[in-house]
Amino acid sequence: MGPPPAVAAPRTEKVREQWRRVSTSGPWRRSSDWYHPAVDAVVAAVTTARRAGDDAARDGPAPALADAADRLGTARGHSGVGIGETIDDLACLFQVIGLEPDLAVLRALSVGWAAGADGAAVAPGVRDPMSGLATDGYFAQRLAEVYCAADREHVAAAELAALLVLDAAEPAAATPAGRMVGAATLGRALIGVFGAGHPMAALGRGHAVVLVGPPADDADRCSREASFAFALHNCGLGHSRPHARILPLPESHALAVELLHTLRR
Repeated sequence: MGPPPAVAAPRTEKVREQWRRVSTSGPWRRSSDWYHPAVDAVVAAVTTARRAGDDAARDGPAPALADAADRLGTARGHSGVGIGETIDDLACLFQVIGLEPDLAVLRALSVGWAAGADGAAVAPGVRDPMSGLATDGYFAQRLAEVYCAADREHVAAAELAALLVLDAAEPAAATPAGRMVGAATLGRALIGVFGAGHPMAALGRGHAVVLVGPPADDADRCSREASFAFALHNCGLGHSRPHARILPLPESHALAVELLHTLRR
């Protein structure tokens, strides 16, 4: 990503720089890669909508704003930025101008991000577009590696690893936009706790699964469940404390895949 253009409308340039400062001092991880030309399109569209007044805002976002959000999401996804960081960044812009992004803007941003992520160096179908975590299908392939290792060592897979199952589901009355943001927050929290390369997957509806080491005993299991839930809560995962439980790996990979399907329901 190159530097911002030298010439810009004064109002647009001011909003863009305010957005940059708020985002790079908060959710954005590396200030050097924040700018992309799609940023200017979003700023132009949102400042135009802001000047149109409150009546236009009540009618919903202008098509130009949704289109610009889609372009920005595509750019972020293609460059490897996570969906949570992408949404948080856009939220900083709306914080600067004093408006609330609605579902259409968030949806356009997320759809664009998914398209960009599919075009990046990660194979399509590997990553869940809402959370940024692996899909359960890809996670099942990672589980196969554990079962292969267990066969080589002539031990049960449950001696090598276990499944941490997390339930951070939003209330049933949550809006679609709330569920979208919740999925992104879950992904961001898990990546913050375990690291971007750790085997974990989104299961939908606020549920996720993580591959962890096996607990030594029941006391260890309970302690780890509580500590994982507390860590995710402290990452800003909603207003309620997530539930966590550790399950041993089943005897076979086929049973493990069946368990993943059960957890999705």
